[in-house]
Amino acid sequence: MWSTALLLVIAACSVSATQRVAVIGGGVAGASAAHYIRQAIGEASIEVFERNQLGGRAQEQDCDGVLVELGASIVWHKNYLVKDLAAAAGLECVSPPSDGLLAVYDGKELVFEQSTWGIVSLLRLILRYGFSWWSFRSAPAAMFEKFTGIYPLLDNGTTFDRPEQLLKAVGLYEYTQASLFEYLRENYGSSLDLLAKELIAGVNKVNYNQNNMQINALAGHVSLLPATEPSVFKIKGGNSQLASRVLQVANATVHCPAAVAAVQQLADGRFQLELQKQAGHGCPAGDVQAGAGQCAESPSGATAPQPFDAVVVATPLEGSGLTFPGLHLPVIPARKFQQTVATVIKGAVRPSYFGLSAMTYSAVMVTEEAAVPWSSLSLLGRTASDNVTLWKLFSSERLPHAWTEMMFEAGYEVVVNKTWSAYPKFDPPEDMAPFKLADGLFYAAALENAASAMEVAAIEGRMTAALAVKHLRAAAAAQQAGQGPQLVQAGAERAAEEGAAAAA
Repeated sequence: MWSTALLLVIAACSVSATQRVAVIGGGVAGASAAHYIRQAIGEASIEVFERNQLGGRAQEQDCDGVLVELGASIVWHKNYLVKDLAAAAGLECVSPPSDGLLAVYDGKELVFEQSTWGIVSLLRLILRYGFSWWSFRSAPAAMFEKFTGIYPLLDNGTTFDRPEQLLKAVGLYEYTQASLFEYLRENYGSSLDLLAKELIAGVNKVNYNQNNMQINALAGHVSLLPATEPSVFKIKGGNSQLASRVLQVANATVHCPAAVAAVQQLADGRFQLELQKQAGHGCPAGDVQAGAGQCAESPSGATAPQPFDAVVVATPLEGSGLTFPGLHLPVIPARKFQQTVATVIKGAVRPSYFGLSAMTYSAVMVTEEAAVPWSSLSLLGRTASDNVTLWKLFSSERLPHAWTEMMFEAGYEVVVNKTWSAYPKFDPPEDMAPFKLADGLFYAAALENAASAMEVAAIEGRMTAALAVKHLRAAAAAQQAGQGPQLVQAGAERAAEEGAAAAA
């Protein structure tokens, strides 16, 4: 009787070119999954089904010469998987323009104002918050030290069926079981209360549009990393390029727009996709520009012409409309998403709104208790045609006209008003869906309850890719041994057990 290890070694050398993988979702997680599957199995056929546009929640819009990131706008410099994917796709990572000066607003007045003089900013920090900032600023770095333990596990091909197992393996699980408010109170008492309500809450409202009591401690620490170690980058030409270019390099066939309605498992263990919309012949990722969706559509109710040996669902199940007839899936916890509205306004900010004689700040955050309907304001640049400033506001609902009239001088223009479900509504203690939904069916949106970021999406994609590769190799090993598809499940489970044991 061959050992599991020997079967997998044989399979690694003999995976058939006919093995087919479907990836549902053309964002960063889907692109990451396709990339790492291609790296492991060079001859696999990889097809990506995206119902809207490539890039997921990283989307841009050109506003009179200013490229505006409407979703994921910056990447922290230690987001190693995003950097690796960008390098593999030949994309250039560039530093964003200087953000200028920052202020914090409590709904009535500016409670903190950054100065052009570093020593003055330092004195203002101390006068307002004492030394609490220095007490806290090492906490995100300590969290990230644990977070980096994820990368060697991925490099070694260690797989986990559930996000909780991965988080426990690197010592981060407990961060997801308490709110950031509870974490701060437990570790620092009340000494950080003012800092937490103002600066820390301001950062988290910018990144997640949620307050310290709502978000879990891991998401809060991830959010604060660029604030405590301020070095960030973006993809030259727009962050949405990451997904489309990675899919191109992975030589994936992209169907866009193509909405998958159902995933059904066949008697032989493979999967059939039922489509609402399908690209007629498929097209290389490079032919589908983010936001263009240039492939022709097929009629509703069509099915993919051939079954797939593995499926990676790389889009949140919430709102996807996906069904899994005949499959007995594990319990998937209910999850809501935070609505966020990105409003881009062309015009001048009214300085008197902030009690100023002139608008000298390019970014304004709001405190946790600020009674205003917006969560951040930032300067994007100036229009090419008439040199007028462009500002971006984040809010939970569309801003009433009365508020924009108060905030901006007469003659302003709303040029973008985009509403989307940007990230999960965190709800600690977090309960997460599994990476493995069934044998051969994997979920690359399960870790987002812990923290939501492009790097987390890339990690989800790589983990589900590793699980899919193990499944495919187990299938090939079973076929090589002449023992049929009934050994696929046992081989994949044995491989997962050995990986978990190695991690322990």
